[in-house]
Amino acid sequence: AATGVAELLAHGAPLGFDLLRTLVDDDAIDAAERSGIIEVVRDSGRRDVQFAYPMFGDVMRRNLTEVRTVSVCSRLLAAIEATPMRRRDDLVRAATWQLRAGGTLVSDDMVLAARRALYNDQQREAIEISSRALQGEPGRTDVALLLALALVANGEHARAEAELTAASEFRDDAEHALVAMQRAVILFWSMGDAAAADQLLDDALDVLQPGPWRDEVLAERGLLASSQGKQRLGTSIVDPLIADPDVTDRVLITAAISGASSRSIDGRCLDSIELCDRAMAACERIGRQPALTQPAIFIVNRITAMTEAGQLEAAEAVGRAAHRHVVDEGNLEGQAWFSMLLGRTLLFRGEFAEAIELFVESSVSFAAFHAPGQRRWSMGGAVMGSVMLGDLDRARSFQAEMHALDGYPARVMEIEARRADAHVLYLEGRTGDAITMLRAIIDEFAPDGSYSLLGGLLHDIIRFGGSVAVDEWHLLDDHQGELAPLRVDLGEAAASGSGAGLTACAARFATIGAPVFAAETCLLAAAAHHRAGEARAARRCDLRADALARPHGRPLTIERLSSTPA
Repeated sequence: AATGVAELLAHGAPLGFDLLRTLVDDDAIDAAERSGIIEVVRDSGRRDVQFAYPMFGDVMRRNLTEVRTVSVCSRLLAAIEATPMRRRDDLVRAATWQLRAGGTLVSDDMVLAARRALYNDQQREAIEISSRALQGEPGRTDVALLLALALVANGEHARAEAELTAASEFRDDAEHALVAMQRAVILFWSMGDAAAADQLLDDALDVLQPGPWRDEVLAERGLLASSQGKQRLGTSIVDPLIADPDVTDRVLITAAISGASSRSIDGRCLDSIELCDRAMAACERIGRQPALTQPAIFIVNRITAMTEAGQLEAAEAVGRAAHRHVVDEGNLEGQAWFSMLLGRTLLFRGEFAEAIELFVESSVSFAAFHAPGQRRWSMGGAVMGSVMLGDLDRARSFQAEMHALDGYPARVMEIEARRADAHVLYLEGRTGDAITMLRAIIDEFAPDGSYSLLGGLLHDIIRFGGSVAVDEWHLLDDHQGELAPLRVDLGEAAASGSGAGLTACAARFATIGAPVFAAETCLLAAAAHHRAGEARAARRCDLRADALARPHGRPLTIERLSSTPA
């Protein structure tokens, strides 16, 4: 009796408790529950039956014969069709059971079911239903797009590209634009072919009529430009769209991905946060739509902007909440992004060991859906965390993994990956070479406008014991937030040898939640006070540095600056 219940759940879990009772008697359900095969879950007045462990479903499906599968799915289909089908996923389940029971009907309901499955993150069902619908009507570009989106979410990028390449007949500009944008995303992010992605969008722009769909393709073109590290080009494309008072929500959302990211790293951090809020409101207005980003990307951009603005405690709080949510939801892509962003914030906060764990988690998650460019950024963060803990072997291991991912066109955070190489040189004791490399990276990337990230490199030079001329800080002119102006003041105080100025900067670093930066600056202040013959002030700075650094395990910079002769 319990086996009969398990067979139904193998293709139906979770099943409504009342629906299951129409298919088997109560004794069978009771036997299955008592034996630990199933459990009844209550949520907001609903009772659902599911396997006690998901692996039970895998085992049952593998062992069901084709005849039993058809029989089970036929019974499930008949049962759900006898209900009002009010649950959001009822249509998806009915279509899935119809196919597995041997049904062949292709209908608009089946296409709607595929769309609902996609939006419910039921990728397996979305692939199954849309594949069958496309077999019945090969010319349905809208169905090919649904299938491709589900395949991408399932990590099957090459198959998704093949399905979209075959969909070459467009009924209108909407279909042409949607297919072009999704193909460009696959070509760029999954296959590493930026030239092909750019050309595909340019070709679409040549034939699309002026209007919202052409504007959205243009916004996607700007996004790919900024993703390649061409911040000025990306900004020149998307900013006029963002500023248009008549911009549609879809265009705004696509343009804001690039716009918010660019603002975060060119110094307009507070503007980035405002744009994220605007874009998220647009997402709420129009809901889930084909080939349109999910609102979570704007939480990613918000965390980046908050970190670069120096709102470190708030950035950590948002990052932890977002990370916890996506892990609980089983959202692997979200876990990849939020573990990386939280790890990056924790580098600023001095929590190096936890940051490394998060970067590794991010890399593994990105690898699961074939995102090598983003994995490279995660490995760069793991390198820098390992350097701060003085672990050369681990830093070199992460560095080797990072360089194994060279060659991908996603360069929006390439500065951070290159910066990691300089950190390894510093750990090896080659401080002069590390500082030379940092300056070379600044010279290379300054024309692209990634000034906030370059501010981190100028700060590194001082942290490594080097010097920065006052006029070099012009890269951070007019930056929004607290962090960039603080770095400028640090640079000026270090250049002038002002113990009082450095002490004030240390206090400000502690206030924004960057205790290791504060400790490093206290040590610089101590050295300046020693040079000025102010032994008592120097002693106070030494003690303050020790108190700030102690909870973080005496990072490498603290050890090096502490041992520097006054």
